[in-house]
Amino acid sequence: MKVCLNGRQNKKFLKKADEIKLEYRDRRIIPDFSRDYPGVNIILELVNIEDEDIDWKLLQEYDFMCGGNFYVCITNIQQAKQASINNIKFYSGYPVETDFELQGWINIGASYVRLGMPLFFEMDRMREQYGDQIKFRVVPNICYTNNLFYENGINGQWIRPEDMPLYSQYIDVIEFEDFDLQREQKLYELYMETQEWFGPMKFLFNNFGADGVNRMIPPEVARARLNCGQRCLRGSNCRICNRAVSLADPDKIEAYAKNVLEAKDE
Repeated sequence: MKVCLNGRQNKKFLKKADEIKLEYRDRRIIPDFSRDYPGVNIILELVNIEDEDIDWKLLQEYDFMCGGNFYVCITNIQQAKQASINNIKFYSGYPVETDFELQGWINIGASYVRLGMPLFFEMDRMREQYGDQIKFRVVPNICYTNNLFYENGINGQWIRPEDMPLYSQYIDVIEFEDFDLQREQKLYELYMETQEWFGPMKFLFNNFGADGVNRMIPPEVARARLNCGQRCLRGSNCRICNRAVSLADPDKIEAYAKNVLEAKDE
């Protein structure tokens, strides 16, 4: 599994990256990056950029400099069409949530799709049905990306560092959506090196919003989430995630222990 890091990250970590993502305003340093990090995929984000302001001829030059290891992260279909016309590899920065949408990106020639829910919860089918046609990207530390209101992110799209060996057979690239470079460094170490986190889950995942200590979540939870289809939100009585997080709540554990001790004293 490859890892993508922010182009403004320090060199110590960039040397470990398989992909480096740059903002459009930093595009002038792409020649330097292609020289300093040979073989690494260089990704240029076309976020919040007016379509008419994109210099596609310049991007073609960058693609040549990078020896074919150049991609653009696009935000709309017009950018996708222009990338295709100019023979520049591309993918959408937004999560893909349906088969219909996924097939559309395959048809237009995207190199990756960023898996969203509920497709994220159908890993076996995704790999079997689409694995030969397109590669998958995932952001493991964010439960959901829209701005709607949820009680918490327990049933959302998160992957624990401990679960990376399980997911590595399905996912091609992970990246961390975090503008804090020090936090990205810590996330890299947790997910790619130590692959363990002992603290509260809400400190690890954005939009989690629930108590629960990660070290108390059994590996069976990840195996259940892998292909559950997120059926908990479709009327199923599955409560595996909620139950696991609830049982890992330190306050509830303390209260339970207190009740047990009081019962013994009676």
